[in-house]
Amino acid sequence: MLVFFLIAIMIQRHMKLSLRASSFGDPTRLVTDGVFRYSRNPIYVAFLVPLLVLGYFSIAAAVLSSLVYLISMTFLVIRREERVLQTQFGQEYSDYRASVPRWFAFI
Repeated sequence: MLVFFLIAIMIQRHMKLSLRASSFGDPTRLVTDGVFRYSRNPIYVAFLVPLLVLGYFSIAAAVLSSLVYLISMTFLVIRREERVLQTQFGQEYSDYRASVPRWFAFI
């Protein structure tokens, strides 16, 4: 859990966002440096960490909860965000999307 919170805080600080913010408004610039060089969604990757830690207690629970999380986030949240970014940033986002994975490495 400590790793989860440290990663989330590091990403939030990099993006210069408040942990208490409830709405971030329209994006004003495309963030492609820092942890965003390795994943287009590092915050969601950080949220995956506690689910993977369940593997300490039950590998089946960790795998199942992680799969549910990955699928639901991809289809319910990330695709919508990607449409907004594509509209807002056009070719710049297309180039970024082509060079950086959605989650990490091969996912």
